[in-house]
Amino acid sequence: MKGSKAWRHNNPGNLVIGPHARQHGAIGSAEYIVVDEIGKEKKYTFAIFPNYEIGRAAMIALFKEERFLKLTLEDLPRKYTGVEDGQPDTKEAIAYRDFLRTSTKFDMKRTIRSLSENEFNTLIKKMKNYEG
Repeated sequence: MKGSKAWRHNNPGNLVIGPHARQHGAIGSAEYIVVDEIGKEKKYTFAIFPNYEIGRAAMIALFKEERFLKLTLEDLPRKYTGVEDGQPDTKEAIAYRDFLRTSTKFDMKRTIRSLSENEFNTLIKKMKNYEG
């Protein structure tokens, strides 16, 4: 099937299925196996939303939760890609951080809470672009 997972599933943030996605309108899920940089397989189960608007609203709602609002843009990729506390950055988290730094030009020491509405929308747009 053509198109990115994010596009096929109306899920611009590639949110995994779980309580948040279900509370925000997910209607199903799709499972994928991804091999990480050391050859270890990891299973992801992404949420499927009925349309793009609902998927985007779920992504925005996630970033409006306190656990994300308090994060710096530097720390956001670790949390978003699932790096456990105390563990080193993965290549995925590093690449995501580098993308956000260069594409937004934001000070990476800022918190999500500190972003203006326009800056927040830019962050969401850039993350959507990164996610496919």
